[in-house]
Amino acid sequence: MDLKELKQSLLKDPEFKKEYYNKKDLAFEISEMVKKMRIKNGLTQKKLAKLIKTKQPSIARIENGTATLPTLNFLQKIAMALNTYLIPPRFASLEETETVKVEVDLYKFVKEEYRVDDSNIITKINELIKNSDTKKSLLKV
Repeated sequence: MDLKELKQSLLKDPEFKKEYYNKKDLAFEISEMVKKMRIKNGLTQKKLAKLIKTKQPSIARIENGTATLPTLNFLQKIAMALNTYLIPPRFASLEETETVKVEVDLYKFVKEEYRVDDSNIITKINELIKNSDTKKSLLKV
């Protein structure tokens, strides 16, 4: 069974499906993206703020996820300062969202919970699927 089949199987369970969709947090995803790119570019919050002509607390609020969602214009300024660009937002179909989210969550869960390295994750997932308690364990994802 591959990840796509596992996802389809798990999403048939109403409890799993409800929990899965309740975890989507756009502010958190944006905050993580900004922080990751800032660090990758070797910038402090203060230096990034200076580059986009704002104050450090504005960057901190975005990175902490405590600010209201930043505007696309503000994110564009951040992207330019970080030598990258924004990918235009779009509405994902429910199926696309399910596939990506389940695969990422499952990958992270197995890697952290079972301390499995990248090369053995699929093997571990297949082992878990054979176990009768798998569904209960994966609901924690």
